[in-house]
Amino acid sequence: MLLSKHAHRVFCEGVEGVVGACRKRLAWLKNGSRELFGTLLEKKIVIVVDTSVSMGTRLAMLKEKLLELIKVSSVLTKKRFYICSIPDPLAL
Repeated sequence: MLLSKHAHRVFCEGVEGVVGACRKRLAWLKNGSRELFGTLLEKKIVIVVDTSVSMGTRLAMLKEKLLELIKVSSVLTKKRFYICSIPDPLAL
């Protein structure tokens, strides 16, 4: 199929627009606590944290993201918000 230069340019501009919108959306999704928790739409939230030894260095990142979630999001408008820890998943 042959495209005129104009049609090719219009097509390329359209593709660049879609790619730009996708990049913007991905950047938004990776921003702050959304990177780990997504966007919280529910009215009742329970976050269960594995605090066993296997989590090791990941706990510092989790703590940072939890603080961001509490500070930035609308957690205060939720009906219920719980954070529970499980020290050893095998003990369940």
